[in-house]
Amino acid sequence: MEKRYLTADEIKSLELEIMKNFHNYCEKHGLRYYLYAGTLIGAVRHKGFIPWDDDIDVVMPRPDYIKLQKLLEADPVSPTIKMVNADNYELYPFPFLKLTDTRTSGIAKLMPKGYRIGVWIDVFPLDGLPGDEKKRDEHVASLQKKIRKLKRAMKKFTFSKNPVRMAKNMAALLYKPCNKKKLVRELEKEAQTYPYEESPYIGVIAFCQGQNNVVPKEGFEDKVLLPFENEEFYAPGTYDAYLTRLFGDYMTPPPADKQISDHSYTAWWVE
Repeated sequence: MEKRYLTADEIKSLELEIMKNFHNYCEKHGLRYYLYAGTLIGAVRHKGFIPWDDDIDVVMPRPDYIKLQKLLEADPVSPTIKMVNADNYELYPFPFLKLTDTRTSGIAKLMPKGYRIGVWIDVFPLDGLPGDEKKRDEHVASLQKKIRKLKRAMKKFTFSKNPVRMAKNMAALLYKPCNKKKLVRELEKEAQTYPYEESPYIGVIAFCQGQNNVVPKEGFEDKVLLPFENEEFYAPGTYDAYLTRLFGDYMTPPPADKQISDHSYTAWWVE
């Protein structure tokens, strides 16, 4: 039977449905979450999705993130939403989880061969960092080394006429034998060196942007509701400072030729 592919609007609609269910689930169980990265920009600048973007990202303090995973094992968000992480999916190579729509399947850019997953939203853990700037920088730098190693191990080999790019592709082959599951476990363990509740600084440090992503915890947890596609979801109280640190002048859209999605994804309905 021929696959019924989802349009970009259908993917966004399903992601929004997952997000609404996730929000209600967090309210029910007293879990903290906040919109993150491009999704947060979308809420502030567009009151919804960035028009050329096609994903939803949220962050959760590590204690809530751990509690969420335990709750989901016995009490799913909904009958059509499944948690995917490195523990329950052999091919999943990340130190964060996805909530996926089981009515769909798909292929995403940069994913391992054979990897199939339904339309999703990403849930990243927020971890603690110390007050000492030097210790923060050393901690993040150590994690970034492991993240680069994991990304190189995940990288698909492609031929390129550009000699510099080709050299990088060849070098990445050295990391192919690495045990990705072991790297993910190492990242998750090291990211939790400083307990979240006792830390004056926080950030998504087990994956993603490094030092620019680290912000003071004070004020961040004073969540505010922001409009998003005729719904309302939580944002950090210090969202302006957070986005400015991550992206600079985030309220000015990029030039038209830069308004493209980074998330190449093909999805279809599961018959």
